[in-house]
Amino acid sequence: MNIIKHYSEIKCKDCDNNGFIIKDGIAVKCECRRKYESEVKAINILMNSGLLNNDSTYNDFKKLLDYDFSSYHGKDENGNIKKIKSYCEQFDKPREKPIYDDEENMISVETVPSPFKTLHCYVYGKQGTQKSTVMRGMLAIMARRGKNVYYIFAKDLISIIFDAERNEDADKLLKYIQNADILVIDEFDENRICLWNSGYKEKSLIVWLKNRLEMIRKSTWFISNYTIDELKNSKLGDLYGDLIDRETIYGRFEFKDRYFDDENSRKEVEKIMDFIWGD
Repeated sequence: MNIIKHYSEIKCKDCDNNGFIIKDGIAVKCECRRKYESEVKAINILMNSGLLNNDSTYNDFKKLLDYDFSSYHGKDENGNIKKIKSYCEQFDKPREKPIYDDEENMISVETVPSPFKTLHCYVYGKQGTQKSTVMRGMLAIMARRGKNVYYIFAKDLISIIFDAERNEDADKLLKYIQNADILVIDEFDENRICLWNSGYKEKSLIVWLKNRLEMIRKSTWFISNYTIDELKNSKLGDLYGDLIDRETIYGRFEFKDRYFDDENSRKEVEKIMDFIWGD
């Protein structure tokens, strides 16, 4: 793992090489050792969730570890952030559903599981509107809360489906992804998936996807630059347009705020540029 240095390189001056301090003849784990072990555990969770890889840096890890929705830049006129925060906060909380008689009089209340556990959503907007950043941050928050989550590009998911037929490790990974509590599939459009003329690629994914959405029914999020109508009119439309339209009808999020259009974002970029290029 290259994300974090070996403990011996970052330990404090108060503890021994193994991270312990002797107090009244008793070895006590140093706070720096506790922090290190906590970060290693968090890194492993995020690595296993597809949110970090072997090329990720410590800064990449810290951005995910410390993420909260207040880091969103822009007006958020559609209220996306409020809804996604509610999704995270209410994910495990059951709801009270009123029961009505034939005359629409409420006669009782039934406790039902949280609707968010089976909610499928479609996130779309132009490039640079923070779609992936927010979705990755959402997954990091839910992973910290003990949920099994996974983030993957659509083209990589197709490759794993191909490999799973002859590779045991790929098959195990595919089963993990299939049963993750929350799955985010990014770059879901024909240009990013790199379709074959034969149509074989998209056909290999449709069966797997229908099983996830309709049978397993665990929350799945799609990220795309296309609107639903544009998706339907693309090469993916015949197979995926109606399926995704139907399954994400209660969860649509159009992102409009471009990161670099926000004044605070521009100031942050200017500060970094001054640091790099300034005299």
